[in-house]
Amino acid sequence: MSVLSERFGQVIRRERESKGISQERLAELSDLDRTYVQRLEGGKYSPTLDTVESLARALQMLPSELVAHADDSGEAEEEEAG
Repeated sequence: MSVLSERFGQVIRRERESKGISQERLAELSDLDRTYVQRLEGGKYSPTLDTVESLARALQMLPSELVAHADDSGEAEEEEAG
């Protein structure tokens, strides 16, 4: 899977954990299957825009924030490496 998918999964996990939400609860709130959330967090799947919207709503964020955080994660990694 792509680097962006991996970063997006890391952002989902970080936001979920910071809010004290389990994968199962996030799945319920976003109307997704728990195993799908697990695979998204692991960077195994790339979400559709509808999925990004559902996850953002469940995490009380804007979809653009989730995507921006995933992009920001890459910039931080590049700064650390460079």
